[in-house]
Amino acid sequence: MCAVAAIKNEDIPMSLRRFIKLLLIAGYVVVSAGLLFHTSTTHDVLGKYSAVYFACMVAFVLSFYPASKLMNFILSETTFNAHGKRPIVLRPIHKAAFYVIMLICMCAPFEWHLRHTKKEEATKRYRAMLDAYHPFLQIEAARSQVQKASALYDYDVKGREFARIKAPDVFRIIALGGSTVQSIEVDVEKSHMQLLEKRLAAQYPNRNVEVLNFGYSWHTSQHSLMKYLFRLSDYEPDMIIVWHGINDLIRSFLAPEFTYGPYQSDYSHFWGPNAYMVFYYHNHQMSQPEPIFRPNSQLLSLIVDFAALNLYTDITGETLPEQRSSVSPRGEGQSPAIPPYVRFRSISEFSRNMRRLVSIVKADDTVILMATQGNAYRMDGSDEELEKLTLHKQFCTENGVPVSIESMVSGMALFNEETRRIASDYDVAYVDLEKDIPKTAHYFTDDCHLTEAGNELVAESLFAHIVTSAVIVDR
Repeated sequence: MCAVAAIKNEDIPMSLRRFIKLLLIAGYVVVSAGLLFHTSTTHDVLGKYSAVYFACMVAFVLSFYPASKLMNFILSETTFNAHGKRPIVLRPIHKAAFYVIMLICMCAPFEWHLRHTKKEEATKRYRAMLDAYHPFLQIEAARSQVQKASALYDYDVKGREFARIKAPDVFRIIALGGSTVQSIEVDVEKSHMQLLEKRLAAQYPNRNVEVLNFGYSWHTSQHSLMKYLFRLSDYEPDMIIVWHGINDLIRSFLAPEFTYGPYQSDYSHFWGPNAYMVFYYHNHQMSQPEPIFRPNSQLLSLIVDFAALNLYTDITGETLPEQRSSVSPRGEGQSPAIPPYVRFRSISEFSRNMRRLVSIVKADDTVILMATQGNAYRMDGSDEELEKLTLHKQFCTENGVPVSIESMVSGMALFNEETRRIASDYDVAYVDLEKDIPKTAHYFTDDCHLTEAGNELVAESLFAHIVTSAVIVDR
């Protein structure tokens, strides 16, 4: 039999015990106040907190009583009397050591899980970055996304196999552009270029019509010019379909997450998809001196990040990523739209690149079909539709503030009008996708990317023009 004979407080001086208790109270007060000065993404309780957040906050406050009782127990000396044996005395140092060891044992599995997960994610991200990295284009279709090319065959960004040397009966169409040409929002068979190929095959049963997609996310008119010059012209296309606009427009801005230094006419200020890699390397490997002591606990980092995003955020202004755009969808409270010739300085480079591409393609005796950039920017959209327009909030910022919808409307009109002008100057055909695709959520998933219905409409517009122009002869 064993019983607790006594719990004494004489082992630790009263002043020290009082100081430790004050630290506990102060910690609870500081954290509780920090939780109060926070606004959740949803306002279910008191018009300020989400239900889960409020429940956690209440649970934390109520935990003060058992925590204080536990602290009193740890700070006291406990004696266990065993019949016929010497009493066992547990001093505060013994209790503190026991609870510290227990805490370490409880946290160790979480720490291992977090480290393992982070390593897996870092490895995947590292391999993905290497697979997609291109020294001149910044980014292209990752090697893991398409099949490996051979001496006889290659693959477009959709994984479509084609012969490098075009057969005599093949009419080869190559599409160039950015992510709106790549069309990753829908399944491959529902993308506009795949739909276009099926319709052309049905229209010209005696011709082998290939529609190869070489559009890619982030790519601008400069990327398309480089790709045609140094790769795609070797495939002897009979026709080039190309449209650009939004990505070139974005290059006008100096969003700090993606750019470095002042605007450059060759777009070298815009690091885009490589920005994270470059900034991380220079900030963490080159600029920062090695710390004398560097804790390496993923659990501790998680706690610190949680505190930064949930304590005193009403005062610090630190928010979750989904909360960071506090600008209303229509741009109220922003500076008025700046005239396009001031804000959209990349228009001249866009015009230069597209004109050179058109002239080179025509010199190769290849048909080129231009198109304007379809987009969802309009001033009379509903708040729900305008909320879906996110690209300009991320990339088109001036001093950290997204430009207004009015600016984006005028900017896209400027770039599309330049496309029409280039088509007229070089006497080439163009399809006006901006006018053909209604600016509604039925056709657009966000600022410019297309739904299945939007892809259908693009395929219809391109198909109608190709058939009308009789560029393909059904032999």
